[in-house]
Order: sequence, then structure tokens, then C-alpha cells
Amino acid sequence: MRCPLPDKLTLFYAVTPDLPYPRFAAQSIYSALRANPGIRIHLIEVPMDEYAEAAHVQGLPVEPDGRRDEWCAILDADCWVNGSLAPLLDHPEPINLRVANAWRKGQINHDEWWAICDRFRLSQVPVFSNGLILCRRYVATVLRAELLPWMERIRSCGLPDPMHIKKRSEWWMRDQYALAAICATHAWPVGRLSAKDISWNFNGETGGIVHHVGKDFNPFTEAEWPQYMITGQRS
Repeated sequence: MRCPLPDKLTLFYAVTPDLPYPRFAAQSIYSALRANPGIRIHLIEVPMDEYAEAAHVQGLPVEPDGRRDEWCAILDADCWVNGSLAPLLDHPEPINLRVANAWRKGQINHDEWWAICDRFRLSQVPVFSNGLILCRRYVATVLRAELLPWMERIRSCGLPDPMHIKKRSEWWMRDQYALAAICATHAWPVGRLSAKDISWNFNGETGGIVHHVGKDFNPFTEAEWPQYMITGQRS
């Protein structure tokens, strides 16, 4: 049975060649193909020293290629696809994101982020997670071109990093700040993904269509595999 999505959606992954990231991507791709036979998948490896510098968008299309209606989904390698991705395409907005967990929990200082928005004369938008970016192809080409420059602009803006988790290095969420800035710059309507679309294992959430399982995850063990044997959203 072929997936109803092969002409509508492409999945994009970018990983560094050091373990365990290729294994994460292999697991995720297996789950995506198992639940969505025939879907297009694009995987690239980037040098290890580039991972922090917007690696996840480096494999995106460079030109719109006339296919404005095609959807692109950029997934973190440590995501498991639990079922058909078709419901995600019901979102009418050109880009669809889930608000970052750190934003929702107040770990990002909202006033300090608004100050950065004001510095660049941007409308006030929340900081979004980049674990799943679902967007139209023409939006994907903009992300590829603009994410890295925006990361540098924000890092060098002279204002404090709004992230207040001390165990993290300064500006470690700069790619997610840049994602929000690009959305504001282009005034794109942003669809809000929910936990049913992209769930977070680190929040103890029930698996959505895409489940961000994290770096300690390996489903292919005798202990773990039984719960993943049946394709479909887990309860």
C-alpha cells in the first residue's frame, strides 16, 4: 500500500556522523516509512562542528522549484513517527510549530525576549520548538537562507540571552530564537501544533503523531519493542 502523501510531503533530516545521531535518524526513518509507505525522505550528514549552526535546515531545498504547495517536515533525529502524517497537512497556515517547552514553563524570560523583538522591530511572537517544523516548500527555502544569519544577529544584539537555565551554555536556543524572528519578519501566520501533533517524552506526554523521544531512546530492544510493534498512535 502506498502512502497518500508522496506528492505532498517530504521529510528532512540532518545529522552529524558521530554516534548516536545516525542511529537516531535510522530509527526515525524506519518509523516514518513503516507508518507512511512511499513517503519521500531526504537525509544529509553535516560536519560535527556545524551541528550547532543550523544544521537541521542545511538539507532543505534551495529553490522553490515551482512546487509551492508541497509540504516539508523537518524532524529532529530523535523523533518517532507513530502513525500517518496526513492529519498534519490539515493545517492551513504556511508554517506550523509548537510553542517551545522552555517558553511555556517560563524558563525563557518573556520580557527579555520581547526586548530582542523590539531591537529588531519585530512583532512579538513566542519562541517555538524546532523538533518538528511543518511548512510549505517556499517557506523552507527561506528558512535555509535566513536561519544562520538571524542566529548571528540575535547572538550579537548586545542584549542578554533570555534563557535562564544555568546548566546550558549561553545562546544555546539561538536557532529557535531565529526561527521565531523569521516568522515575525515575514509575517507568516503560524499554526500552533499541539501535543497530538508533536509530543515530548521529556514532558511525560502520550505519544502524538510525532513523538520526540529523546537521546536515551532505543525501541529495538526486547524490553522496548513490544509497545512499538503496532503502527499507530500509542495510548
